[in-house]
Amino acid sequence: MKISILTPSFNSGRYLERAIKSVLAQNDPDFEHIVIDGGSTDETVSILKRYPHLKWVSEPDRGQCDAMNKAFARSMGEIIAYLNADDWFEPGVFAHVRDCFARQPETDMVIGNFYCAHAGETKVELSVPVKDYRSTLLFFRHRWPLNPVCYFYRRAVQLAVGEFPLDEHNAMDYWFLVRAMMGAQIHGSDLVFGTYFSPPESKTARASGVSGQQRTMRRLCDLVRQHLRENDPELLPWWNAHWLFHRWVRESPERVKAPLRYLAYKALFSDILDYHEYQDLGFRRAYRKRFPHP
Repeated sequence: MKISILTPSFNSGRYLERAIKSVLAQNDPDFEHIVIDGGSTDETVSILKRYPHLKWVSEPDRGQCDAMNKAFARSMGEIIAYLNADDWFEPGVFAHVRDCFARQPETDMVIGNFYCAHAGETKVELSVPVKDYRSTLLFFRHRWPLNPVCYFYRRAVQLAVGEFPLDEHNAMDYWFLVRAMMGAQIHGSDLVFGTYFSPPESKTARASGVSGQQRTMRRLCDLVRQHLRENDPELLPWWNAHWLFHRWVRESPERVKAPLRYLAYKALFSDILDYHEYQDLGFRRAYRKRFPHP
Protein backbone atom coordinates (compact mmCIF):
# COMPACT_ATOMS: atom_id res chain seq x y z
CA MET A 1 0.00 0.00 0.00
CA LYS A 2 1.92 2.99 -1.31
CA ILE A 3 1.68 6.35 0.43
CA SER A 4 1.88 9.40 -1.82
CA ILE A 5 3.06 12.67 -0.25
CA LEU A 6 2.21 15.66 -2.43
CA THR A 7 3.92 19.02 -1.91
CA PRO A 8 3.05 22.23 -3.74
CA SER A 9 5.88 24.75 -3.58
CA PHE A 10 6.79 28.26 -4.63
CA ASN A 11 9.87 30.09 -3.39
CA SER A 12 9.87 27.96 -0.23
CA GLY A 13 13.56 27.09 -0.27
CA ARG A 14 14.02 28.29 3.31
CA TYR A 15 11.76 25.51 4.59
CA LEU A 16 11.45 22.85 1.87
CA GLU A 17 14.39 20.69 2.95
CA ARG A 18 12.92 20.30 6.43
CA ALA A 19 9.70 18.95 4.91
CA ILE A 20 11.62 16.54 2.67
CA LYS A 21 13.70 15.23 5.56
CA SER A 22 10.59 14.68 7.70
CA VAL A 23 9.27 12.35 5.00
CA LEU A 24 12.57 10.48 4.67
CA ALA A 25 12.75 10.12 8.47
CA GLN A 26 9.64 7.93 8.37
CA ASN A 27 11.79 5.09 6.95
CA ASP A 28 8.67 3.91 5.15
CA PRO A 29 8.98 0.83 2.89
CA ASP A 30 6.63 2.07 0.15
CA PHE A 31 6.14 5.78 -0.43
CA GLU A 32 6.63 8.46 -3.05
CA HIS A 33 7.15 12.17 -2.55
CA ILE A 34 6.04 14.44 -5.38
CA VAL A 35 6.93 18.14 -5.37
CA ILE A 36 5.24 20.48 -7.83
CA ASP A 37 7.07 23.81 -7.83
CA GLY A 38 5.66 26.89 -9.51
CA GLY A 39 8.92 28.04 -11.10
CA SER A 40 10.70 29.26 -7.99
CA THR A 41 13.55 31.74 -8.30
CA ASP A 42 15.15 30.97 -4.93
CA GLU A 43 17.18 27.89 -3.92
CA THR A 44 14.22 25.50 -4.29
CA VAL A 45 15.43 23.76 -7.47
CA SER A 46 18.95 23.21 -6.13
CA ILE A 47 17.43 21.58 -3.04
CA LEU A 48 15.21 19.33 -5.13
CA LYS A 49 18.20 18.13 -7.15
CA ARG A 50 19.90 16.87 -3.97
CA TYR A 51 17.24 14.20 -3.37
CA PRO A 52 17.06 11.61 -6.15
CA HIS A 53 14.05 9.89 -4.61
CA LEU A 54 11.84 12.90 -5.31
CA LYS A 55 9.53 13.19 -8.28
CA TRP A 56 9.43 16.87 -9.08
CA VAL A 57 8.83 19.52 -11.68
CA SER A 58 9.46 23.27 -11.56
CA GLU A 59 7.41 25.30 -14.01
CA PRO A 60 4.97 28.21 -13.94
CA ASP A 61 1.50 27.24 -12.82
CA ARG A 62 -1.85 28.82 -12.01
CA GLY A 63 -1.48 28.78 -8.25
CA GLN A 64 -1.48 26.34 -5.35
CA CYS A 65 -4.60 24.45 -6.42
CA ASP A 66 -3.12 23.88 -9.86
CA ALA A 67 0.02 22.46 -8.24
CA MET A 68 -2.07 20.24 -5.95
CA ASN A 69 -4.04 18.88 -8.91
CA LYS A 70 -0.84 18.22 -10.89
CA ALA A 71 0.70 16.37 -7.95
CA PHE A 72 -2.31 14.13 -7.50
CA ALA A 73 -2.45 13.36 -11.22
CA ARG A 74 1.17 12.15 -11.09
CA SER A 75 0.72 10.09 -7.94
CA MET A 76 0.34 6.31 -7.73
CA GLY A 77 -0.40 5.76 -4.05
CA GLU A 78 -3.45 4.22 -2.44
CA ILE A 79 -3.05 6.61 0.52
CA ILE A 80 -2.76 10.35 -0.10
CA ALA A 81 -1.49 13.23 2.03
CA TYR A 82 -0.53 16.78 1.17
CA LEU A 83 2.47 18.32 2.92
CA ASN A 84 3.01 22.04 2.46
CA ALA A 85 6.61 23.02 1.84
CA ASP A 86 6.92 24.80 5.20
CA ASP A 87 5.33 22.04 7.33
CA TRP A 88 6.71 18.73 8.53
CA PHE A 89 5.68 15.31 9.82
CA GLU A 90 6.41 13.84 13.22
CA PRO A 91 8.43 10.58 13.29
CA GLY A 92 6.44 7.35 13.05
CA VAL A 93 3.32 8.86 11.50
CA PHE A 94 3.39 6.77 8.31
CA ALA A 95 3.63 3.50 10.28
CA HIS A 96 0.73 4.61 12.49
CA VAL A 97 -1.42 5.56 9.50
CA ARG A 98 -0.68 2.25 7.78
CA ASP A 99 -1.74 0.41 10.90
CA CYS A 100 -5.01 2.37 11.12
CA PHE A 101 -5.96 1.56 7.55
CA ALA A 102 -4.88 -2.08 7.89
CA ARG A 103 -6.82 -2.67 11.12
CA GLN A 104 -9.96 -0.99 9.79
CA PRO A 105 -10.20 -1.66 6.04
CA GLU A 106 -13.47 0.27 5.85
CA THR A 107 -11.69 3.48 6.93
CA ASP A 108 -11.58 6.21 4.28
CA MET A 109 -9.73 8.85 6.24
CA VAL A 110 -7.43 9.08 9.28
CA ILE A 111 -7.28 12.40 11.13
CA GLY A 112 -4.83 13.17 13.91
CA ASN A 113 -3.64 16.14 15.93
CA PHE A 114 -0.99 18.68 15.00
CA TYR A 115 1.25 21.39 16.38
CA CYS A 116 0.98 25.05 15.37
CA ALA A 117 4.25 26.99 15.18
CA HIS A 118 4.87 30.58 14.16
CA ALA A 119 8.05 32.14 12.86
CA GLY A 120 9.98 33.95 15.56
CA GLU A 121 8.12 32.27 18.41
CA THR A 122 9.44 29.43 20.55
CA LYS A 123 6.03 28.42 21.89
CA VAL A 124 4.31 25.59 20.02
CA GLU A 125 0.58 25.07 20.38
CA LEU A 126 -1.03 21.63 20.35
CA SER A 127 -4.13 21.60 18.19
CA VAL A 128 -6.74 18.87 18.72
CA PRO A 129 -9.23 19.30 15.88
CA VAL A 130 -12.69 17.83 15.62
CA LYS A 131 -12.73 14.70 13.54
CA ASP A 132 -16.31 14.41 12.29
CA TYR A 133 -18.24 15.93 9.41
CA ARG A 134 -20.90 17.93 11.22
CA SER A 135 -18.49 19.55 13.67
CA THR A 136 -16.21 20.50 10.78
CA LEU A 137 -19.15 22.25 9.11
CA LEU A 138 -19.42 24.40 12.25
CA PHE A 139 -15.99 25.93 11.70
CA PHE A 140 -16.98 29.00 13.74
CA ARG A 141 -17.43 26.89 16.88
CA HIS A 142 -14.77 24.19 16.57
CA ARG A 143 -11.13 23.83 15.66
CA TRP A 144 -11.31 21.84 12.45
CA PRO A 145 -8.43 19.97 10.73
CA LEU A 146 -7.20 23.19 9.17
CA ASN A 147 -3.92 21.87 7.80
CA PRO A 148 -3.42 18.75 5.65
CA VAL A 149 -0.41 17.67 7.72
CA CYS A 150 -2.94 16.06 10.10
CA TYR A 151 -4.91 13.83 7.74
CA PHE A 152 -4.40 10.98 5.27
CA TYR A 153 -7.10 9.45 3.06
CA ARG A 154 -7.68 6.81 0.44
CA ARG A 155 -7.18 7.72 -3.18
CA ALA A 156 -10.83 7.05 -3.91
CA VAL A 157 -11.81 9.96 -1.66
CA GLN A 158 -10.08 12.55 -3.82
CA LEU A 159 -11.27 10.90 -7.02
CA ALA A 160 -14.84 11.25 -5.76
CA VAL A 161 -14.39 14.89 -4.70
CA GLY A 162 -12.67 15.95 -7.91
CA GLU A 163 -10.02 18.55 -8.66
CA PHE A 164 -9.35 21.55 -6.46
CA PRO A 165 -10.91 24.69 -8.00
CA LEU A 166 -8.27 26.90 -9.56
CA ASP A 167 -10.00 30.08 -8.42
CA GLU A 168 -9.89 29.10 -4.73
CA HIS A 169 -6.64 30.57 -3.43
CA ASN A 170 -7.08 30.61 0.36
CA ALA A 171 -9.65 28.06 1.56
CA MET A 172 -8.93 25.07 -0.66
CA ASP A 173 -8.29 22.77 2.32
CA TYR A 174 -11.72 23.51 3.78
CA TRP A 175 -13.35 23.23 0.35
CA PHE A 176 -11.91 19.73 0.10
CA LEU A 177 -12.52 18.63 3.68
CA VAL A 178 -16.28 19.22 3.84
CA ARG A 179 -16.71 17.22 0.64
CA ALA A 180 -14.28 14.47 1.61
CA MET A 181 -15.69 13.98 5.11
CA MET A 182 -19.32 13.79 3.99
CA GLY A 183 -20.22 10.10 4.11
CA ALA A 184 -16.62 9.03 4.80
CA GLN A 185 -15.61 6.48 7.41
CA ILE A 186 -13.23 8.52 9.56
CA HIS A 187 -10.80 7.17 12.12
CA GLY A 188 -9.80 9.76 14.71
CA SER A 189 -6.31 9.38 16.15
CA ASP A 190 -4.84 10.97 19.28
CA LEU A 191 -1.34 10.98 17.77
CA VAL A 192 0.30 14.24 16.71
CA PHE A 193 0.88 13.86 12.97
CA GLY A 194 3.00 16.92 12.27
CA THR A 195 3.57 20.65 12.58
CA TYR A 196 1.75 23.42 10.77
CA PHE A 197 4.29 26.23 10.44
CA SER A 198 3.19 29.78 9.66
CA PRO A 199 6.00 31.92 8.25
CA PRO A 200 5.38 35.68 8.03
CA GLU A 201 5.06 35.56 4.23
CA SER A 202 2.37 32.84 4.23
CA LYS A 203 -1.20 33.48 3.12
CA THR A 204 -2.42 32.53 6.60
CA ALA A 205 -0.17 35.10 8.26
CA ARG A 206 -1.25 37.81 5.83
CA ALA A 207 -4.90 37.07 6.62
CA SER A 208 -4.44 37.15 10.41
CA GLY A 209 -5.59 40.76 10.90
CA VAL A 210 -9.16 41.67 11.78
CA SER A 211 -10.17 42.46 8.21
CA GLY A 212 -8.44 39.31 6.96
CA GLN A 213 -10.21 37.18 9.54
CA GLN A 214 -13.55 38.68 8.54
CA ARG A 215 -12.89 37.92 4.88
CA THR A 216 -11.93 34.36 5.79
CA MET A 217 -15.10 33.95 7.86
CA ARG A 218 -17.26 35.17 4.99
CA ARG A 219 -15.48 32.90 2.54
CA LEU A 220 -15.88 29.81 4.72
CA CYS A 221 -19.57 30.60 5.17
CA ASP A 222 -19.96 30.85 1.41
CA LEU A 223 -18.15 27.54 0.93
CA VAL A 224 -20.34 25.72 3.44
CA ARG A 225 -23.56 27.07 1.96
CA GLN A 226 -22.45 26.19 -1.55
CA HIS A 227 -21.45 22.68 -0.50
CA LEU A 228 -24.69 22.04 1.38
CA ARG A 229 -26.88 23.40 -1.41
CA GLU A 230 -25.14 21.18 -3.96
CA ASN A 231 -24.37 18.04 -1.96
CA ASP A 232 -26.24 17.90 1.35
CA PRO A 233 -29.30 20.20 1.21
CA GLU A 234 -31.08 18.56 4.16
CA LEU A 235 -28.39 19.96 6.48
CA LEU A 236 -28.63 23.55 5.26
CA PRO A 237 -31.42 24.62 7.69
CA TRP A 238 -29.52 22.98 10.56
CA TRP A 239 -26.33 24.83 9.63
CA ASN A 240 -28.12 28.16 9.17
CA ALA A 241 -29.68 27.84 12.63
CA HIS A 242 -26.28 27.21 14.23
CA TRP A 243 -24.72 30.11 12.33
CA LEU A 244 -27.48 32.53 13.31
CA PHE A 245 -27.24 31.48 16.95
CA HIS A 246 -23.48 31.95 16.86
CA ARG A 247 -23.67 35.28 15.06
CA TRP A 248 -26.46 36.92 17.04
CA VAL A 249 -26.28 35.24 20.44
CA ARG A 250 -22.82 33.83 21.15
CA GLU A 251 -20.94 36.74 19.55
CA SER A 252 -23.45 39.55 19.87
CA PRO A 253 -22.39 42.61 21.90
CA GLU A 254 -22.97 42.56 25.65
CA ARG A 255 -25.70 45.19 25.37
CA VAL A 256 -27.66 42.66 23.30
CA LYS A 257 -26.81 39.63 25.43
CA ALA A 258 -27.70 41.20 28.77
CA PRO A 259 -31.45 41.71 28.13
CA LEU A 260 -31.68 38.29 26.49
CA ARG A 261 -30.10 36.68 29.56
CA TYR A 262 -32.48 38.57 31.83
CA LEU A 263 -35.53 37.44 29.83
CA ALA A 264 -34.29 33.85 29.96
CA TYR A 265 -33.79 34.13 33.71
CA LYS A 266 -37.28 35.55 34.32
CA ALA A 267 -38.94 32.96 32.11
CA LEU A 268 -37.04 29.88 33.17
CA PHE A 269 -34.85 30.17 36.27
CA SER A 270 -36.18 32.88 38.60
CA ASP A 271 -37.77 30.34 40.94
CA ILE A 272 -34.57 28.40 41.55
CA LEU A 273 -31.58 30.74 41.06
CA ASP A 274 -30.41 34.06 42.43
CA TYR A 275 -30.21 36.56 39.57
CA HIS A 276 -26.83 37.98 40.54
CA GLU A 277 -25.28 34.50 40.70
CA TYR A 278 -26.92 33.64 37.38
CA GLN A 279 -25.52 36.83 35.88
CA ASP A 280 -22.01 36.40 37.29
CA LEU A 281 -21.59 32.63 36.97
CA GLY A 282 -23.86 31.61 34.13
CA PHE A 283 -26.59 29.02 34.39
CA ARG A 284 -24.49 25.88 34.77
CA ARG A 285 -22.16 27.14 37.50
CA ALA A 286 -24.99 28.92 39.35
CA TYR A 287 -27.11 25.77 39.22
CA ARG A 288 -24.26 23.61 40.53
CA LYS A 289 -23.67 26.08 43.35
CA ARG A 290 -27.34 26.06 44.25
CA PHE A 291 -27.72 22.28 43.90
CA PRO A 292 -24.31 20.72 44.60
CA HIS A 293 -23.77 17.06 43.83
CA PRO A 294 -23.96 14.88 46.93
